[in-house]
Amino acid sequence: MSPTGTARWFEVKGVKVKKRIDLQIIVPFLAASLFIVLGIANVFKTFDNRVYDGFLHLKPEIPQSKSIMLLDVDNTSIAKVGEWPWSRSVMANGLITMREFGAAYAVFDIEYVNQSPLGVNANYLDTSIPEVFQHQFQSINQNTTALFQALADGNIPLKDAGQYVQQLTGMNDGAKKLLLSKVQDIARNNDTYLRKAAWFFKHAYFTVNFSGTKEDVPSAYEKRILDNEALKNVTVHGTYGHQIIGLSPAIKPILTRAAGAGFPRVVVDSDGVRRRVALIYQYKHKYFGQLIFTPLLSNLGNPPIELYPHRIVLEHAHAPGGRPHNISIPLTPNGYFLINWPKTNFEQSFHHLSYYNIVLAGQQEQGLMTLLHGMANANYLSFFQGGQGFFGPYDKAETIKQNILDGGNQSQIGQYRSLREGFFKTVGEFLQGTAEQAILKQIDSALANPQITPTQTKQFTSIRNDVQAKFKQTRQIYSAYMESRSLLSKDLAGKICVIGNTATSSTDLGVNPFQGEYPNVGTHASIANTILNERFINEFPSWYSYIVALLLCFILYFSVRTLEPLSSVIVGAGIIIVFLAAAAGLFVLFRTYLHMSVPTIAVGLAVAALRARSTSPVAIANNYSPVRPAGGTDADRAAARAEAGERTVPAWLEVMPDQMRILVHQLPGRAQIDTQVQEQLIVEYYSK
Repeated sequence: MSPTGTARWFEVKGVKVKKRIDLQIIVPFLAASLFIVLGIANVFKTFDNRVYDGFLHLKPEIPQSKSIMLLDVDNTSIAKVGEWPWSRSVMANGLITMREFGAAYAVFDIEYVNQSPLGVNANYLDTSIPEVFQHQFQSINQNTTALFQALADGNIPLKDAGQYVQQLTGMNDGAKKLLLSKVQDIARNNDTYLRKAAWFFKHAYFTVNFSGTKEDVPSAYEKRILDNEALKNVTVHGTYGHQIIGLSPAIKPILTRAAGAGFPRVVVDSDGVRRRVALIYQYKHKYFGQLIFTPLLSNLGNPPIELYPHRIVLEHAHAPGGRPHNISIPLTPNGYFLINWPKTNFEQSFHHLSYYNIVLAGQQEQGLMTLLHGMANANYLSFFQGGQGFFGPYDKAETIKQNILDGGNQSQIGQYRSLREGFFKTVGEFLQGTAEQAILKQIDSALANPQITPTQTKQFTSIRNDVQAKFKQTRQIYSAYMESRSLLSKDLAGKICVIGNTATSSTDLGVNPFQGEYPNVGTHASIANTILNERFINEFPSWYSYIVALLLCFILYFSVRTLEPLSSVIVGAGIIIVFLAAAAGLFVLFRTYLHMSVPTIAVGLAVAALRARSTSPVAIANNYSPVRPAGGTDADRAAARAEAGERTVPAWLEVMPDQMRILVHQLPGRAQIDTQVQEQLIVEYYSK
């Protein structure tokens, strides 16, 4: 065989035939082109998403940051506190408690977009109101008793009694006005209270959501949001694609004292699964961060933001205790951030704390203080060495709290914590000390008096039992409260707390690659965890997979063009398997995803097409065409005629010696082959 140009020559009894250019090379090109077009039309998007989810199950587990805490409004919280949504005072009290125990950030995955009705200041109702009523009525009783006693003793003449009665009436009217004003204070604007608590906490973040339609937001409030809640130090390179036209923020009474705000929106793919999120949206030439991204920037030192179409760079970012460095966050070709989910369900990911633990601590403290005030009224504290000014540190801490709530200096928090810690330590010393024994000793001494009457014995015995019961009850609630304080101190200190409804009655659920009903509050935790660990997932643009499809199809062609059909299928399957393994390895080792559908299906189709074409008799026969060879002398043609005249030409061939041509019409059948062959011998030979 000898090549000439792009043709090939072969000898047939001295006659040369030229092979036609191999048209099978078009097959892989057509297969790849077809599926590239379908890929551009997103026909295989669901397939690619499913493959991506499968790769997520193969990747190494991402570490779960210990700085993230999920404060769950769970089933226990709903059962104990009441039906959702709760009064905003519950969240306000929670912020105050969280600040005392050192929580770093509070992120509310709860939208407060409407004003709430007036609420009841339960703590004021349960503690201050009873004290005021008791004091005023005690004063009225004392004054009335004193007046009648003076009249009975003759100390006040009857003719002057009217004057004293008028004075008594005036005093009673003053007490009535005071009581009315105190009762009016029971009603509280809980929106204002939550705003004050946000200031007290210092790092509380609420929602500022966006929509595809323009919302009716007062222009002055919109300007305030643009000036105060938008991200600072943002430099944009090129065109950033995520723009919105509608703004739906938390109400002004709450947001004006918050540390910041972000949007809770998460992208839902066409198959209903949440895999990605936009970290930044543009609104009226300002840029707003995702709900968890905004406090995370604060946690990282508020670094300058370099915003590119396909990545976000946080310059000189540093977490507490870390060294400053640039964090480059890759984005998909569409500008989204791929979430590196923990490979487990919601309940087993991150650290959880039921919000009820915070509510319970407040209830325990309130119960403890009620008992202590009752013991003080019964003069129990006089038997304790530190009884004088016993409530002083607690009352001073309450004054500091109220001062900060009203907009005072937040640096007083340290003193607030110290005063409360010292007070509850003193309470423990009182309850575990000798006060109870001293009281019981005095009662026992009275009971031992031989002159005591049966009535007095009964009274003193009742008092003795009451003392023991009061101390026992107070110790129990004190012990439970101190356990709650210890738990909150351990679990909240330094944590980024994400607060949201996770109860089974919640509708704030979604689907992620690992769980069919995933509370969306966990999405924010997963976003933060991905960034804090810097375990980012990259996604190649789709055109990378198109190029790979073309290359694989042509590799397939050159690998199988001389093979038998079965061998071609095996080689094609091998190419697909190697490609899948390489793509999986790329994702597992480098967390980079290449779209799989177009290359995989294109190679599969090319294998099928090449096999069908190679086994077609017409295709094989048409693969050869007669040609006139270059040159050829009269002697050559005479020799060809002589050779052709000596042999019988089969029906499936046509010989034209004068033109030096042989035409193959079709592949011969067995009946057309006149060579004597014993097929049985061939079968026996190849079956050995």
